[in-house]
Amino acid sequence: MSNYPGYFITFEGGEGCGKSTQFELIVSRLELLEFVVIRTKEPGSPHLLSCVKIREILLNSENHLSDQAELMLYIADRTEHIQNLIKPNLLAGKVVVLIDTTIQPLPINIMVEDWIFGLFTILI
Repeated sequence: MSNYPGYFITFEGGEGCGKSTQFELIVSRLELLEFVVIRTKEPGSPHLLSCVKIREILLNSENHLSDQAELMLYIADRTEHIQNLIKPNLLAGKVVVLIDTTIQPLPINIMVEDWIFGLFTILI
């Protein structure tokens, strides 16, 4: 049994696979059923200024970030999301619905490096 009375739903996948369509359908249905729904996206939750700023950095093509620096920004966004948006709302019994686009842009060579696995363990 979970320690969180709320629900967490995430949509992941490549560009054009229907994430946004499914996101809107489930949010509409949940709201119709009178659930309190928190809509969010990664990277760059509109609920968290820090995440908005991270998204701006990631989307600015003038920032020539190394693969590792880019990855660290995605991890920072994920950490802010979990600690300051997802967990508190789940504890309050709300439904958090997320469109996750963080995996697609990450360079594959970074994803298989050993050090990355240790970083994700600090998020929870």
